[in-house]
Amino acid sequence: MAEYAHLKWPDVAEMDKNNSVAIVPLGATEEHGHHLPLDVDTEIATNICREAAKQTGMDVVLPAIPFGFESHHMGFPGTIDIPSNVLIEFGRAVTASLAQHGFRHIILVNGHGSNRPVIDLVARNTIVDFPDTLCSSISWWELKKVRDAAAGLLSEEPTSHGCDLETSVYMFLHPDRVDMKKARADGLDSISPHFWNDLLGRRPEGYANPAKMMEIWHTMTESGVRGDPRTSTADKGKIIFKAAATELAELLNEFRERKPRKPIGPVMPEK
Repeated sequence: MAEYAHLKWPDVAEMDKNNSVAIVPLGATEEHGHHLPLDVDTEIATNICREAAKQTGMDVVLPAIPFGFESHHMGFPGTIDIPSNVLIEFGRAVTASLAQHGFRHIILVNGHGSNRPVIDLVARNTIVDFPDTLCSSISWWELKKVRDAAAGLLSEEPTSHGCDLETSVYMFLHPDRVDMKKARADGLDSISPHFWNDLLGRRPEGYANPAKMMEIWHTMTESGVRGDPRTSTADKGKIIFKAAATELAELLNEFRERKPRKPIGPVMPEK
């Protein structure tokens, strides 16, 4: 595993970039209740990326992008907002730089819910701009091993923000930064059959497929939390973290074997 920022420029020039995946963690600087610090999303995504790259031994982890799309969170002091259009162009500039340096596999690993449409657009546009480069994206909680590990382990309340899921993983990484005496459940009275969200994709009983909508955050929660972190533990976080790193390493190995297919002209109808 290599930390991109610790390399010398000749190291990058000599790297086998056809077989090294460039991993870009994306996070946020935002409230996560009274019990967690502002860097939750960035720290979780970055550490999962580092651990996965250690397991493959072939990939390079870039410095995390620590700010996300936060316009709806600005009611909470401490939040840093990058407007979505700016963040998309910023992400495209990062991936364009990597592509121009010869990296043929780039993955965006996300830790902040509202970055999901952003990373999708960055990845799609990167391939359009650089057809000889593949760019993919995923949020760490979407990994199947994470969802399997979390089944029956976490509280039944939705996993959303500062919840049992995020709190447990952050407790495993940085127990000294968590004040569980201030943990509280919040934001649970704003869900209904077509307006709900669970990071792990768990569906409340009797609920339908959700419509996508993001209300102004402080209208839904007083503390910044959406979920119930009170039963969080570092032991639960360790299980989930290891599951995430293991599957991300598997994804990296699979991704590395996938070669770009350069388009040749427009598709013409058969005669």
